Amino acid sequence: MGIDAASPDTKSPFPQGIAWQTNLTALRPLNAAARPLTQLTSDLALYRSFRFPMRFTLALRVGGAANFGDYEFFPAATLGGLSNLREYQRTRFAGNQSAHNNLETRLRLGHFTS
Repeated sequence: MGIDAASPDTKSPFPQGIAWQTNLTALRPLNAAARPLTQLTSDLALYRSFRFPMRFTLALRVGGAANFGDYEFFPAATLGGLSNLREYQRTRFAGNQSAHNNLETRLRLGHFTS
């Protein structure tokens, strides 16, 4: 079960607005060897574009995850990959909870079509 909310301009080349995503996942075991797991994740992104002297965008992203119950390694709350802690492996930091905060400046260097 999840909630997604986004202002209409977050997909444009120079976005402005808010994007928020929250998910609650409940996994129940199919056999006696498996363990139940409940996981809550949330991500909030704020975008603001400026024209000074070139057009650039500031992006602030905040998020986290929490696991409730026993879990195996792969459903652990992780940092890494392409989404929250770039240039690290997706499973580099794994545990019961995770939190992240990113502040990025995005500058468009060019546009081409092939």
